[in-house]
Amino acid sequence: MPYGADFTDDFRAAESVDEYILIGETDGGCCGDEWRTWGQPSFEEEEGKEKVAPYVADGFERENLEDVSAHQICRTDEPGQYYHSSTTSFKRRK
Repeated sequence: MPYGADFTDDFRAAESVDEYILIGETDGGCCGDEWRTWGQPSFEEEEGKEKVAPYVADGFERENLEDVSAHQICRTDEPGQYYHSSTTSFKRRK
């Protein structure tokens, strides 16, 4: 997804979706929205109020797929520094 855009709320709203996988830069990278896509609370903080990430509120669990991510190369990587891109699974809790 482009930076600042989020389509994951549509994925989670579909009852037929048990899992969705995102590939690219995560958590403050250049893919998706920091809060709505990745649940990064530092971007949606309200003083004295703890927020629940949207994917958690919608009944999904996040898992970083390190074994897959280890084989990815991102456009911003350099030789010997392959870590900007990752694969992340969001599975519906049953």
